[in-house]
Amino acid sequence: MRSVEGVIRVANLHQKFYYLACSICNRSTSAYGDNEFQCNYCGVIVPALPKIKFEVQITDLTDSIPAMIFAQVAQEYYGITGADIDTTTMDGCLPMDILDKLSQPRDCSIHLRAQMNDYAGISECKFIVQSIFDTSPSQGLAGSKQPLLLEPLTPNKKARTPKDAAQEITTTSQVEDDLTMKEKQE
Repeated sequence: MRSVEGVIRVANLHQKFYYLACSICNRSTSAYGDNEFQCNYCGVIVPALPKIKFEVQITDLTDSIPAMIFAQVAQEYYGITGADIDTTTMDGCLPMDILDKLSQPRDCSIHLRAQMNDYAGISECKFIVQSIFDTSPSQGLAGSKQPLLLEPLTPNKKARTPKDAAQEITTTSQVEDDLTMKEKQE
């Protein structure tokens, strides 16, 4: 699992925000509507339930990547459940107040899991959001260039004096001179 400090937001508000899944094993199905179906995985006839799934864009100082958010993270971080989705139109619409909330960029720490998929000889890496934590403004993108806070000096750590620096330069130049002399002799 990898962590990213960056900005997360939903770039496409017209995507389908859910998939239908078996109410027992939670695996996706091709069932339509709220009708019952026989699950291909567990073999039970059950109603299909809408489960949250949508794509977000994660941007940091280097680049941006798409990642998927599923039900647990959507509920914990955004407060969205399957009950918020309008499944009657099959377009996966969310209420406007939730769409507004999703479209706002947020500085956060995101834990990602990479998943490799092979299809028709093509390998593709997809990222799945495992958890999201808000960061304070000082910890966000602008705060990444803060100076390090080092521990105070202890009796075992001495402060570097100008005399130490001069001695270090002299020692370094002596080593370089010795190497040059050795190269000339060869």
